[in-house]
Amino acid sequence: MKLAHGIYADRQHWSGLWPSERFRLRALAVGASNPKAVLCGKAAAAALNLPIETGFRDVPVELGRRTTARHRSTGRVRVGSLLRERSVPAIALTTATRHSEHGLEFAVAHPVFAAFTLAAWHSIEDAVVAIEAALRTGTMTTDSLHRTADITLAGCKGIARFRQALRLSNRHSESPRESGLKVKLWRAGLPPPLQQAQVYSKAGGFIARPDFLFDDASSLIVEYDGRGKYRGADGGENAAATLGPGVHDPAYTFDALNSERDREKMLLNQGFRVLRVYGDIYDDPQTVWDIAAAHGGAGAQARWQGHPHAQRQAGEFRQWELVVGGYRAWV
Repeated sequence: MKLAHGIYADRQHWSGLWPSERFRLRALAVGASNPKAVLCGKAAAAALNLPIETGFRDVPVELGRRTTARHRSTGRVRVGSLLRERSVPAIALTTATRHSEHGLEFAVAHPVFAAFTLAAWHSIEDAVVAIEAALRTGTMTTDSLHRTADITLAGCKGIARFRQALRLSNRHSESPRESGLKVKLWRAGLPPPLQQAQVYSKAGGFIARPDFLFDDASSLIVEYDGRGKYRGADGGENAAATLGPGVHDPAYTFDALNSERDREKMLLNQGFRVLRVYGDIYDDPQTVWDIAAAHGGAGAQARWQGHPHAQRQAGEFRQWELVVGGYRAWV
């Protein structure tokens, strides 16, 4: 199976790979066969093992080549079914790092520039998902992202989309789907919820740390339920490695579902409303419409109290008084 000029893969091995694995292997091969170019965009994300929102199925490998014009980062494009060449500023090549894998040597854009090309060439969603994954692992830092946007890439085509992606990005989303869901909430025009805030009962007992909590009159909580949280003897996403692909630990699943249901009952009893998003409805536009309808623009300006029982007046009770900590989902 030909991957690039002079580089082949065993056909049987190739047929057993997932689409994302095929794309990654093809990207590495294309990078190795073009030593003066650098993997960018989705190819860089794949090479760096960064997730993206829109996936790697049926997309060309993107190669960046040098241009003398500093601000032509999305300039000349040569398009083929499996390869897309783009002009990139010299900084993309001078900051690229060389990697060696499967006997192939190739250059990959610096993670920050890779994130920029995701925003500029693809979508804010792709960039946010990749950036937040890199922030969680320490591959990128918030300072390096903003410094690059303000100095190195200032004036480049696509910088506005990149800056918007930065405003949406932090290290508090715990999975790629949480990152993607956050962008959906932003696109729906909702106010920024809190991420990872701690919710307590009226008696002061800890209840939960929801993915997204609107600390306004809506008292709305939005949770993303990935399949990993219900799987496996090791607590979730590594279940396939410990038990085998597609194998679940029934005892763990039972306990996880019951614990989740108990937490939801306690949240409902405190006056919160809980909406859950899961894989089968994640891409359905109705899902975000339902969230927006539940929020209802209800409200009130976000009022942050900082303590479960702070500033209660004349017996009046507000759900956000039960919320401590948390981080704004975007700025």
